[in-house]
Amino acid sequence: MFPAPTEPRVGALGGAEPKVHWYMEMTRPEAVDDRETINRRYVRFPDRDGRLAIRIRSEDDAQHESALSELLVYQLLTLRHEDVRHEEEDGAPDFRVYKHSVLIGSVEVLTLLQKHLWEREEGRYGRLADALNLRLRVRGYMIHVVEIEGGETPPGRLARHVARFLEGLPSPQEVSAAFAQGMPLPTTEHQGKNGRVVIEAIPLREGASANDDPEARIVGMGPVIGGLVDSAHRLRNALHAKRASRYTLGDAPYVLAISNRDPFCSMVEWMNALYGPDQLSLRPDDPVAKSLDRDRHGYFGRDPFSGRIRAEGLTAAVVLEQRLISEELHSFRLDNPEAGTSPDDRFFPYSRRFRQDDLGEWSWMPTLEEPEHPVRLA
Repeated sequence: MFPAPTEPRVGALGGAEPKVHWYMEMTRPEAVDDRETINRRYVRFPDRDGRLAIRIRSEDDAQHESALSELLVYQLLTLRHEDVRHEEEDGAPDFRVYKHSVLIGSVEVLTLLQKHLWEREEGRYGRLADALNLRLRVRGYMIHVVEIEGGETPPGRLARHVARFLEGLPSPQEVSAAFAQGMPLPTTEHQGKNGRVVIEAIPLREGASANDDPEARIVGMGPVIGGLVDSAHRLRNALHAKRASRYTLGDAPYVLAISNRDPFCSMVEWMNALYGPDQLSLRPDDPVAKSLDRDRHGYFGRDPFSGRIRAEGLTAAVVLEQRLISEELHSFRLDNPEAGTSPDDRFFPYSRRFRQDDLGEWSWMPTLEEPEHPVRLA
C-alpha cells in the first residue's frame, strides 16, 4: 500500500496538504508506525478490484478518510469473526458476516467528516499559511492570521508585505514587555484587489528552538472558524442515506458503523441524532433518565405524523471515536428501540453500550461507575 519514503521528511504536513502524504512521505517514527499499521491491515483486506487501495491513496481527504474507516471496521470485525465478506454483489452492504456459511449480520460504514463550509475555510487558511511558510524565514516572531476576507490573496504580494512589516518591528523582547504592560500586539493589514488579510505578530520567547530551526514555520494559529454546529443534523441525513431498504440484508441484523471524524460531533450531537434533542438526558454523564418515550424525534424513533419507524431494519449503530491511528479507539454501541432483531453481544466490539435491560429501562453498559476501556485492535 505505502512503500517507505526514499527521502527523509520529519516536519509537519502543510496546512492544505492532503492527509495521505502522512503515509506517503513522512519518516517521523509516528508516521512509520502508522504506515506499517495501514499496510498490515490492508494485506488482509479482500480488495478484489483494488478500489479501496485507490481511495486510501487518494489526495481527496474525504475519499482517503472514508477508506481508512472501512479498513478499520474490517479489522474490528475480523477480530471476532472468521468469515467476513466485503461488498459481495450490487446491493450488498459493505460487509456481511457469516458463521458456518450462515449470514449472522451485515455492517455498513458511514464516515462523518467536518462541515464542508468549515473544511473550505480551513483549506483557504492552509493554502495561505503554506505560501507564507515557504517564502518567509524570520527570527524572533511567528505570525497569527487573524482574519481573511474576500477572495484569494496573491501569496507573493502578501509575503512581501509581511516581510516588510516584520523588518520594521522592534526586538521581540521589547514587544513582549509592552504586551505585558497591556499594549496590543503589532498588527498589519494587507488589502488587495480581491481580498483582505489581517496579521498579528507574536514574539517568540528568548531561546526558543524555532529561532534557530530553518524548517520552523512562521505562521501559527489561523482565524477562528465558528457558527452553528450542525453535526447532529448532518448525521441524521447521512443515516437516512444508509437506510436498510437500500441493501439486501436477508433476515440477519443490520448494524451501521459510524466513524466520527468530525471534531465538533460530540457525544451530545450523535445522541441527539439517534434519540432526539428531547433525550439529552441520555448522555452517560447524566444517570438520572432511565426510560425512552415512544415519541422520539431522533433517527431511532417514529415519524410523529405517520407513525412510521424511521430506522426500520437497522438494529444498532456503533459510533467509532478515533481520528488518528495512534489514538485509542472507543466504540459506542447504541441499540435501536424499534429494532425487531438484535445481533449477538459479541458481534461488534464496543467500549460502552446503550441498551434496554430486562426491566425495560434504557441505560449504559458498563455502568457509569465502571471505567471505560478502549477497544483493542490486535
